[in-house]
Amino acid sequence: MPTDATPPSEPLSLGDDKPQRSDTVPLSLAQQREIQLARRRVEKVAGAMKMANFNGYATLFFAICSLPFALNDVAGFLVAVALWGVALVELGHRPHIQRMDPVGLRRLGWNQVTFMALLVIYSVFNIILVETGNSGIGDELQSELGGYDLSGVDVDGLVRASTLAIYGTLIIVSVLFQGLWFARSYFKNARLAQEFHDETPEWVVDIVTPEK
Repeated sequence: MPTDATPPSEPLSLGDDKPQRSDTVPLSLAQQREIQLARRRVEKVAGAMKMANFNGYATLFFAICSLPFALNDVAGFLVAVALWGVALVELGHRPHIQRMDPVGLRRLGWNQVTFMALLVIYSVFNIILVETGNSGIGDELQSELGGYDLSGVDVDGLVRASTLAIYGTLIIVSVLFQGLWFARSYFKNARLAQEFHDETPEWVVDIVTPEK
């Protein structure tokens, strides 16, 4: 627990490193240490801002790219909606990171878990369609290549192998990145932010974090 949890009795004139009161009487060493410790804790969580920016803008890019596929296909529409939702949550919760808000950081973690689950479900759905012969990809491919001699070529086998490779890779990537990396990192930072609020005096929190 902090050694000196009592805020200064007079208004502060805050500097970069050592805040001082308006009467130029410096804070005690214990109070200065409280502020320095709090700033180090904030810096540990600050990396989540870069992650939210990357996730948000990358997902937004893919959401924009998915719009043409959402016009005439139900699955494509659902994918586009999911991508837009994930991007908005990532970008909209960046202020929560600055405020060391553990609730907001946990929401970011669950946002990535949800995104991972959607990618896995979408991939499994497409694999099942191909395996059961309901995708129509093989027929479309044969129609497009109708002018070529495809005798002796196992078109359906090629479609199944390529589908399994593409969507199997997507499942692995989503589990590794959305699940084990991004979500896990957000949850870890949420724990650090909770500890920060539990162990830091309120007046120090007001100094080292922006106003809501």
